[in-house]
Amino acid sequence: MSFKYRFILSFVVLEAFFIILIVSINFFTINTSSKNLTNEKIQTTITLLSQLLKTPISVYDIAALDDLIVIRNEKYINSIIILDAQDRILSDEYTFKYISDEEILKLKTNKSFKNNEGTYEIVYKKIFDEDTLIGSFYTIFDTSSATKLVEENENRTILIILLQIIISTFLSYFIGSRLTKKLEDLSAAAIKIGRNEKIEVPFYNNSDEIGLLSKSMIKMQSDLKNRTREILNSNNLLEQQKVELEEANKSKDDFLANMSHELKTPLNSINVVSSVMQRNKENNLNEKQIKNLSIINKCGNELLYLINDVLDLSKLEANEIVLSKEEINVNKFITNVYETILPQVKEKGLELVLDIDPRITTIISDEKKIYQIIKNFLSNALKFTKDGKISIIVKDLEKNISISVSDEGIGIPKEKLAHIFDRFKQVDASTSRNYGGTGLGLAISQELASLLKGGITIQSTENVGTSFELSLPKDIKHTNTNKEVKKEPVKKEIEENIPAKTVSVKKENILIFNSDPIFFFNITMKLGKKYKVFQSNNAEEFLIIQKENDISKTVIDFSSILDDVLKKIKIEEKENIIAIFDDKSKDKYSTYKVNILKEIGRDNIINELKNI
Repeated sequence: MSFKYRFILSFVVLEAFFIILIVSINFFTINTSSKNLTNEKIQTTITLLSQLLKTPISVYDIAALDDLIVIRNEKYINSIIILDAQDRILSDEYTFKYISDEEILKLKTNKSFKNNEGTYEIVYKKIFDEDTLIGSFYTIFDTSSATKLVEENENRTILIILLQIIISTFLSYFIGSRLTKKLEDLSAAAIKIGRNEKIEVPFYNNSDEIGLLSKSMIKMQSDLKNRTREILNSNNLLEQQKVELEEANKSKDDFLANMSHELKTPLNSINVVSSVMQRNKENNLNEKQIKNLSIINKCGNELLYLINDVLDLSKLEANEIVLSKEEINVNKFITNVYETILPQVKEKGLELVLDIDPRITTIISDEKKIYQIIKNFLSNALKFTKDGKISIIVKDLEKNISISVSDEGIGIPKEKLAHIFDRFKQVDASTSRNYGGTGLGLAISQELASLLKGGITIQSTENVGTSFELSLPKDIKHTNTNKEVKKEPVKKEIEENIPAKTVSVKKENILIFNSDPIFFFNITMKLGKKYKVFQSNNAEEFLIIQKENDISKTVIDFSSILDDVLKKIKIEEKENIIAIFDDKSKDKYSTYKVNILKEIGRDNIINELKNI
C-alpha cells in the first residue's frame, strides 16, 4: 500500500475511532438519563395512584374507582386494572392488545415489553392500609415516545458521523495526494540524481518541511557529483596501477620461470657430477675434497628443490597445470609411495607404518599431482621427526578418500597453524635455519588439492607430532571444476589496439639416466637450450622424476648403468627409450628402436638427439 493511501486510511480510522468513542459515550449518557426520567415519572404516577385508590378500594366504591380511571386516562398510561385484596377486579380500563388481561394478572411483578410498534412498562403495585393489604393494581405505561426520541437522535447522530467520515476522507485524500505528489516528485528527482542525470530539484523555494528536504537533496546532488568525480579518478588510477602490477607480476613470473629453466639444466649436471666424483672410485681425491664435493652436491640439491618449487608455483599461478583424469589403483599407488620413501626413513632410523582401507580399490584423479602432495607431506614428516614413526593411512569416506601422513616430530604451535599454508613461511626463522626448506611445499600442495577438488586439513600438537590429511573425491570427472586448465601449450593473446605479445612454446621433457656425468655434461648443456632436461644416476630418483614430470623421451646410457639398477627401473615400453651404448654392449641393446653408439663422440650424439 502506498504512503498516500496509508495516510488517508490512518487519518480516517483515527478520526472515526474518536468520533464513535465520543458518540457512544453520549448515547450511553442520553439513554441512561432518558430511562431515569421515565422511571421517575412512572414512580411518581404509581405513588399518586396508590394514594388516590386507597380510599375507594377500602370502602369498595366502584363508581369512584371508575371515575378515577377515566380521570387518569392520560396518553402515556395505556391500561389500568384495579384488584381487591382477593385479586378480584374492581375496575379496569384495559386497551393493551399485546398481552391478555388474564396473563397480566398472573405476573405479580413488574415487566418490560418491546416490539416493533413500541415499548411498554408493566408495573404491579400493592395497596396497604397501614399494614393491611386492601388491594392492588396493574398499570401499563406507554414509553414509546421517549424511546423513539432516543432512537431518532441516534439515527441522526449516525448520519452526521457518516457524513463527517466522508468529508474527512475527501479532505485527507486531497491533503495526502498533494503531499505524496511532492514526495513522488522528490523521489523521481532522487532517482535521476542517482543516475547522475542533470535535474533541477523541485520545491526548493518552499518554507515547509518539503522545502527543507528539497534543499537537502540539492546538497546531496552536489556532494554526489564531487564523490563520483573522486571515485572515477581513483578508479582510473587503480586501473592504471592494476595494469602496471599485472605487467610487473607477469614479468616476475616469466623471469622466474625462464631463470628456473635456465638454472635447472646446468644445476642437474653439477649435482650429478659432484655426486659421482665424491664416490672417489679412482681414489685420487683427499678427504677435504670429498667433503667439499658433498657440500656442493647438498647445496645443489637444495637449490634444485627451490627451483622446482618456484616452477610449480609459476605454473599454478599461470593456470598451466593440466589435470590428467585417469584410473588409479590406490593400493598399488600408495604401496609405490611407501617403497619409494622407505629407504630414506630407514636411513634416519625411523619406522614407517602403512595402513590402507581394503574397501578402496580405484579412483579417478591425477596420480602425479596426488604423489606430489603426499611427497611434500612425507618430506616434512621426515625432515621434522628425529625418532619415532611416520604413518601413511588411507581411509574410505564414501564419496571421497582420505590420505593422511602422521609423524611424531616437533609439532607446530597452535598460533602458527593459521599461517602454515602461506608461501615462503615456516613455523619460525629457526625452523628454516635448522631444517632448511623454502616454505613453498605446503602452499603448492594446497593449490594442487584445490585443483583436484579436494582439501587439506592439519592437526598438530607441539612436541607431540603433526598429521596432514588429504581428502579427494573418488571420481574427479563428476565434480564441477571452477579452474578449467587449458591444455594448449601456447597462449594466444589478441586484444584490440594491442600488439601481439611474444609467446613461448613449452619445452619437451627429456630424462637422461647415466652414471657418467662428465661425459654427458656438455650433452646436457647443449640439449638444455631446446629441451627441459632432467638427469639421474640412481633408480629411486629416476622413478620419482618419471612420476612427477611428463617425460616424452628417456635417454639411458646402458654402458654406465649396472644391470641391477636397470632391473629396478623396470623398462617396459622401448619406443620412448633412446639407448646409448658402447661396442661391448652393442649386441645387447641395439634392439631398441632408437640407439646411438657412444664411440661416435659427444657432438655427434648431440646432433643425433636433436634430430630425433
